[in-house]
Amino acid sequence: MKQDESEALLIEADDDVELRDVDGKKTLISLKHKQVGETVGTLSTDFWKSVRIWLDRYIRDGNLACDHSYCMATTARVGPSSLLRFFLDGADAKPAGFAKQLVVELKRSKSALSAQIETTFSTLAATQQDDFLARIVIADSSLRIKELDAAFAPLLRSVASKFRIDVRERMEGWWLREAIELIQGERKPITGAEVWAKFAQVNSEYYDERLPITFDEAYPDDEIDAMKDTRQFVEQLRLKAANKTMSSQIERRAFGDA
Repeated sequence: MKQDESEALLIEADDDVELRDVDGKKTLISLKHKQVGETVGTLSTDFWKSVRIWLDRYIRDGNLACDHSYCMATTARVGPSSLLRFFLDGADAKPAGFAKQLVVELKRSKSALSAQIETTFSTLAATQQDDFLARIVIADSSLRIKELDAAFAPLLRSVASKFRIDVRERMEGWWLREAIELIQGERKPITGAEVWAKFAQVNSEYYDERLPITFDEAYPDDEIDAMKDTRQFVEQLRLKAANKTMSSQIERRAFGDA
């Protein structure tokens, strides 16, 4: 729900998540949920697997001319001595020869992944290498799954406190259905405006004066007794019925006296 209303979101497209703004510019996001306490080193497999994907998209879409940016969001922390620290948001400027330093590290690795990336990366001109690396951001120490509810809470301030869990669960259910349809190619990308429109619709159903249309299959634990039901909408209906009866009696009495 923090997504800009004009942005569109895709899942499992060019990366785990893809954001597109109104101008068609893409942000490809790789999501990594790691064990508590894990750190990300220079030769982190998670990072370089993402780089392999991004490098392929960068070359495919015209190198310098492409409109991508790249992000790895990980629950792990980037190690303080790792070269990857220069990809953190707000990090110091990359040192001179940074691309060459990364290539040296890749050559030291014995993994097939590192060799593949080093070979592909080395086909780029120096300006292209620097341009590609400048597009990458790492968001480390990202929220873990158990922390999402707390992060979601401030966005529900407009919802009455007693209904916040219900509204959140409704939104989670809706999002899951839409995400599945998106992955299966059964719908268009999800926009921020669509998310907020759905939130407004769900929230509008949770006011004391609204009839419980969402829970038409729900029944009270005890026997139904309309005269003793304390739910506000039932009390309002009783009052409305009483007022109608009283009005009818007054009207009959008035016309009868006439």
